[in-house]
Amino acid sequence: MYCLSIQVLPSCFGTFNRSRFLQVLKAVNRTPEIDHYQERQQEFLHYNFFTEQPVALWQSLQEVLLKNADNAAQFLPSIIIICEPLAQPDATLLLHHPDPQEKIDRLQ
Repeated sequence: MYCLSIQVLPSCFGTFNRSRFLQVLKAVNRTPEIDHYQERQQEFLHYNFFTEQPVALWQSLQEVLLKNADNAAQFLPSIIIICEPLAQPDATLLLHHPDPQEKIDRLQ
């Protein structure tokens, strides 16, 4: 089992359009588990998808988020996307980061 997690950067909470983002995610025909919590006076917002087929889900997410110019412009500067194999949390892959200096992993 894998978790594809879309994490909203805390600095973007004020401008991040949550309802529009959920509409966009509906295109992948999956409903994410939403974790919204505070820890040590820091707010966190994660959209988590649990799947046995992470490559197929990642391809669908790329279609609606990365390859759609409007969605990419609106959301990509505000999110980090990771894939974590639940049996091996130390093998987490970074699939998207708004900082171009970050090394992006490939999910194959």
